[in-house]
Amino acid sequence: MVSNSLTRAVFRNRGSAPRTVYNNIQSILTFFRRNGIDKLLVTADMPRYVEKKVAAYNESELKALFAAADDEERLAYQFFLYSGAREREVSHSTWRDIDFQSKTFTITAKPDLGFTPKDFEERSVPLPDALVETLQERRRLNPDSVLFLRTSLAVSKDTFSTNETSCSPLWAELRPLHQQNSPLL
Repeated sequence: MVSNSLTRAVFRNRGSAPRTVYNNIQSILTFFRRNGIDKLLVTADMPRYVEKKVAAYNESELKALFAAADDEERLAYQFFLYSGAREREVSHSTWRDIDFQSKTFTITAKPDLGFTPKDFEERSVPLPDALVETLQERRRLNPDSVLFLRTSLAVSKDTFSTNETSCSPLWAELRPLHQQNSPLL
């Protein structure tokens, strides 16, 4: 059997959060089980984590947020809201990822930008008609390959910035909820 302290030491030294440690250990145990090696850890030895409560904006808060946003921010927030995409997925999105015919957004790896989707899983997400129409108009006006200008989303190297000088106040409010995978964002 592998001790709980060993599993914590291996994964925590890499800076992983408790939930990530748990998920990684589950993956390793599944691999071993599929290969006939069982009972490496008993349930009591599994690392523990706190299941975080997800905070979400209510409808009136979202209306206020969208009312205060400029056009660029509004589109970015709508894209997050309707696609459920993560920060890096949006910051690395291009027009190639939008299929206007099937009305989908496909999250794909972009090795040239140093981007791979979470868990290395590419996926497609349906988009509502109104968002697709807005994106079509945006593409007509801005045919560049990047869907959202990195500067408009306050992107530093490969993630959104929380620096007050480069990040809009609206994004500063929205970002914590998006990081928590809020159902509204």
